[in-house]
Amino acid sequence: MNRLVSLVVGVLMLSACAPGDQGIEIVAVGSAGDVLAEARKGWVDAYNAGDGPALTSYFAADAVMLAPDREPVSGRAAIGPYVETFFEGDPAVLEVTDGEIRFVGRLAVERASYTVRTGQGADASVRTGKYVIVWQKGGDGSWEIIWDMWNASEGPAHQSE
Repeated sequence: MNRLVSLVVGVLMLSACAPGDQGIEIVAVGSAGDVLAEARKGWVDAYNAGDGPALTSYFAADAVMLAPDREPVSGRAAIGPYVETFFEGDPAVLEVTDGEIRFVGRLAVERASYTVRTGQGADASVRTGKYVIVWQKGGDGSWEIIWDMWNASEGPAHQSE
């Protein structure tokens, strides 16, 4: 995993130094060029269904989840039980908006915003935030999450208006 981190950082640093955007393709989340759309839709659908095993299946075996206010969660085997904690309590609805994806070889770096809604009526709450997910394209053409990092924009969840 350390070699992969070094590779990604090195590629991004070299890309930043190169004139223009050589080798980097930038597309808007949800646009016609968004080849991650199917994988992302499956991931969001699994989240919204409260299906921890399906959600976990989108992570690579050696993925790292960088959740707010906790140590990194490394490996699909550890990510699965952590993901299950997302579904304790009221069902949640996740929406993804306003982002872009940068493709470099077999890697895609997705940056976007999210909204999570839970509860109903007086118990309803809304949390907004932003995230970065690094996807890796496998030999079979499928995409897996290798790094997932997010944080809330306004702090703790607040009551909806």
